[in-house]
Amino acid sequence: MQPTVAVIIATLNRPANLLRCVDSVLACEYPNFAVIIADQSELNVTPPLMQDKRLRHIRSVTPGKCKALNLALQQTTAEYVLFTDDDCLVPQRWISRHVETLSGEAGIDLIFGALVGAPHDRSRSLIPEFRPSAFTRLHGAWAFLQRGGAGANLAIKRAALESVGLFDTNFGPGSRFLSCEEFDLYCRTLWAGRSAVFDPDNPVLHFGERSYADGSALRLMRGYAFGEGAVLGKHLRSGNARAAAAIAWIAARYTSYMLKCVWRGKPQGAARPFEFLRGAATALVAYRPERWTGDSPRLPERCTPK
Repeated sequence: MQPTVAVIIATLNRPANLLRCVDSVLACEYPNFAVIIADQSELNVTPPLMQDKRLRHIRSVTPGKCKALNLALQQTTAEYVLFTDDDCLVPQRWISRHVETLSGEAGIDLIFGALVGAPHDRSRSLIPEFRPSAFTRLHGAWAFLQRGGAGANLAIKRAALESVGLFDTNFGPGSRFLSCEEFDLYCRTLWAGRSAVFDPDNPVLHFGERSYADGSALRLMRGYAFGEGAVLGKHLRSGNARAAAAIAWIAARYTSYMLKCVWRGKPQGAARPFEFLRGAATALVAYRPERWTGDSPRLPERCTPK
């Protein structure tokens, strides 16, 4: 039998985008999957969803994307879990390609697929992307320095989640540290001795456009830098010395990027190194898992095959 798959989509007040995304997932050719929508929308903006036995709709009443994702994870016993966002479209072989990679002999536990922005005017707006140049396997304590990957195209084995835990609800949209919940999961996966890959050949199309004119694009990128620093500050606080080296390495990269922006007369990226260091310092001083996340929720027991 082919592995069971759960596709989880968190959504908040984007009814038209959600319907388009769900349509694309349900059109995937893989025969053995379910879709779980973790909905934090207001009741009056949730769209009427199509009748399909593969589709499950649950409500998350507490703010925070990771709280919704963890609630959805507690509703499934699937062997593989895939994530995308409500402002994305997936190709027909999206599920099949991720399953083939996770099921291969290389012992892969986590995949970041490519994230490609929909056509837009790059001088006026930003759509976050992730475009790895080649299929890349990452393994070992320092592999996390190859920062990349987006939660909008993420696949992971259930066994890895059982080993490293679910999403840390301190991170991600609607949380204390704004973003980078997938970076925290990625770091924990690698530091547990497991492997990840970047896959450029299984792209998801992203429509999450942010304007430079109203400041939303810059706020988004600063939030990413702040969250990235906060992830490493959290792990440094927990006694992981590798996080200190990572903070220095990534801060140097951000500083180099800042200098290039200033040299080219494009100061939009000038604040990123400061936001990164501010996130690291804030988490180092103020991270309190017992206050914000409580005990990590457990996955349900997997059914024993007959």
